[in-house]
Amino acid sequence: MKILVLNGSPKGERSNTMELTKAFCEGIGQRVEIQTEIVPVYQKKIQDCLGCFRCWSVTPGTCCLQDDVAGIIEQILEADLIIWSFPLYYFGLPSRLKALMDRQLPMSLPFMSKGKESGGHPGRYDLSGKRYAAISTCGFYTPQGNYDGVNTQFDRIYGKDGYISVYCGEGELFRVPALRKRVDEYLSWVRRAGREFAVSFISPASDSAPSAAGPISSATWELLTQPLVPRDAFEEMADADWGVRGESTDWAERTDWAERTDWAKRGEQNGVQPDPSLNFTRQMAAFYNKGAWGGRDRAGCRCQLIIPSTISGADRSGKIPCFCAPTACWGALYLVTPLWTYFLLLTPFAPWTGAVNLALPVLLGIFTAWFQRWYPAYYAGRGMYNA
Repeated sequence: MKILVLNGSPKGERSNTMELTKAFCEGIGQRVEIQTEIVPVYQKKIQDCLGCFRCWSVTPGTCCLQDDVAGIIEQILEADLIIWSFPLYYFGLPSRLKALMDRQLPMSLPFMSKGKESGGHPGRYDLSGKRYAAISTCGFYTPQGNYDGVNTQFDRIYGKDGYISVYCGEGELFRVPALRKRVDEYLSWVRRAGREFAVSFISPASDSAPSAAGPISSATWELLTQPLVPRDAFEEMADADWGVRGESTDWAERTDWAERTDWAKRGEQNGVQPDPSLNFTRQMAAFYNKGAWGGRDRAGCRCQLIIPSTISGADRSGKIPCFCAPTACWGALYLVTPLWTYFLLLTPFAPWTGAVNLALPVLLGIFTAWFQRWYPAYYAGRGMYNA
C-alpha cells in the first residue's frame, strides 16, 4: 500500500502536524504493509496557477508551467492514500499547499458534470480506489468551528464521505517537554485510528469508494476530540507566551500588554533585550497555580525543566520571578574549587583532593535536577502568578 504525505508546513520535519501524520501512518502500518513517501511542499518549486486553462485546451492534462507540480501529480496518481498534512493558517490551508491544490486542475476534464448539485467537472483519471485524509493541528483549544473553510473545500473536492479528517487543537503544546507524556498518549489514539482506518484497505465494504470515516469507531473519535489540556490552562499558557495577562478581550484595555510593550521598547532603546524566560515561567505556572489548577495535575505529567538560569530580575509588580540557587551554587563551585584544591594539597588530605573535586559536581548536579522539578510547583503554588 502506497501512502503519499503532502507535508504543507513551512517547518518541514519540525512540523507539529507531522507528529500526528506519522503516528497515523504507523497505525496503518501495524495492519498492512505500507510504503510511505513524504513530499515537503515548501521545499518544492510550485508556481501559482495562471488560470489560462491551457491544461484543458492546448496541452490537455499537462500544465504549461515548468516546475515540480507535474511530478507530484504523478505521485498522487500512483498512491493509494493521499494525506494532506498541514497546520491551520488563518482558518485555511498554508499558501503553498493551496497553490498545489489549485494546480491539480489538469487532473480534471473541462466538461461540466451532470447531476452535481453545485456543478463541477469530471476527473481525467479513475481515482475511485483511492483514499484521502486531512490531518492538521491548530493554535486554538478546539478544532470545532475553526476548520469550516477547510472542510467545505475538501467536501467539494472529495465529497463529504470521501475523506477522513484528524484535527487537533492546542498544537503548539506538542513542543512542551513537560507535556510529552500527555502528547504521547494522544498520539497512541491517533495510531489506533490508523489501525482502524486500515480496515478499509483489508476488506472494503463494496467495490465503490467506502465512507472514509466508517472504519474508525466512535470510541476512538471521542478520544481524538479530547483537548490535550483544559481550555483555561491552555489559554492561560497561550496568553503568557505573548506577555498578556488579564480577562479583557479588548486589546486597548490590556494594560499589562501595554506596560510590557513599553518596558520592552525602553529596554531595546537601552540595548537590553527582554528575557523570554519570564513568559515561559508564567506558562508553566498555569499548571501549578492552585487558583487555576484545582489541586490536581491537569496534564497528567510533571514539569521537567522550567527555570532558566537567565532570569534574575523582577517583573513589573516587583516580585522576583525566579530564585537561581543552582546557578549561584555552580558559580561558587567554580570559583572556590582552585582555592580549596590548593590548600588541601598542603594538608594530609591531599590524596583525597581528586575524589572531593569529583564528588561535589555530582552532588550539585543531583541537587540541580531536584530543584528544577520542585521549584516551579512551589513558586507557582504560592499564588505569585494569579492571572
